[in-house]
Amino acid sequence: MIRSELTGSESASACGITVHVSSPVIALCKALVAAGHDPAEPMEAYRGAALALRVRAIGEAAGLKVTAEAAGFIRAAPSMRKSGQAATPLADED
Repeated sequence: MIRSELTGSESASACGITVHVSSPVIALCKALVAAGHDPAEPMEAYRGAALALRVRAIGEAAGLKVTAEAAGFIRAAPSMRKSGQAATPLADED
């Protein structure tokens, strides 16, 4: 279990890594995975002594993207276009 610390609204740190962005928990998960931590490892984010957020797996959180519209998350899809080709929009599923 990774223990992270939240500071203010835009900072998070764990395992010697600190991020300063508008979505610090997601950015921290991405940084931890990039640094070689097991993507299946869970993380608890604390604000002082209080548990603020529990992440089931840092790799799962690293694959999320904050939406610009309403408060929420979407799974970030990997780029499917080949170099030089335009991206095509995905059809909505009903």
